[in-house]
Amino acid sequence: RFKGLGDFVAERDPKRIALNFKQDFGPYPTTTRAQDGVSHTDYLLLAKELGEKFAGRIVSSERVMMDYIIRKVPSEIDLLKKMRKDEDERIKKTLADIVPGVTTSREAGVTVFRRRGTGVSQRGRTQGHQNVVIQGGDIVAFPSQGRYAYVLRKGETEPPPDIKKLWVEYKKIDKILAETIKVAITPRDIVKDYKVKFEAEGIIIQDVQLHLFKTRNDFSAYTEGFDPEKTHLNIDCHGMGKGARKRKFENYFGPRIGSNGPEWMWDIPLPPIHHFVLEYFIYMPAPSTEHEDQYLFW
Repeated sequence: RFKGLGDFVAERDPKRIALNFKQDFGPYPTTTRAQDGVSHTDYLLLAKELGEKFAGRIVSSERVMMDYIIRKVPSEIDLLKKMRKDEDERIKKTLADIVPGVTTSREAGVTVFRRRGTGVSQRGRTQGHQNVVIQGGDIVAFPSQGRYAYVLRKGETEPPPDIKKLWVEYKKIDKILAETIKVAITPRDIVKDYKVKFEAEGIIIQDVQLHLFKTRNDFSAYTEGFDPEKTHLNIDCHGMGKGARKRKFENYFGPRIGSNGPEWMWDIPLPPIHHFVLEYFIYMPAPSTEHEDQYLFW
């Protein structure tokens, strides 16, 4: 099957031969499409063809794969900048076209965040609420682009105090992450650093994404005992893959800042040109007569 490959390799005398299998990263499956690509039979046949000298130089290609997937070359960075500019223009047009009380979230292609409390889904997952009519008081979001807007209620000329407070918290969190996420630092050390900074700001880091807990429609069941004056935050700044496929199956393969994923992801220093998502979830108390145990979830 590999006839002639031994001579090809010998002529080049490589110090290492990266083969498509995982070694250190193998115990943690990301997805079925990011798993080992060489069978045991192929490995044995290849080793035989290479001979003892070069077979001994075979190593896992896992770090080559990871570096390729999560880093961007200059031409890709230029393309990302253009994509971002185009997206911003489309978002502005979409927001301008929304008519409160008429336009649905599916028509606009947005995610709607509402004040949620006991018995109400946090992200429109409740049956019958997947495609909602956008109303005043909603936050409409383009999560993948990190763009948000508040829909004014009738008679409002500016967002109410709780929405303004949420925006202040959001900007504060962004600022701290920008100060702490740096090249050559491991996610583990980044987390240690930002935990201190967030604590000083009265923000509590949660290791789990609270909105994913069962039951999803009983938010107070797992917020009971929380300090009602504190903002709670879960962070998952994972790598952003190439995105060439329909779904980006390789996104979770690389340094991962936060509490999610296996620990080996926390000990990989961030490389230059590391491409990652600034993903986090804010849970902020928002007292109201509309819902019991109401929280703003962003």
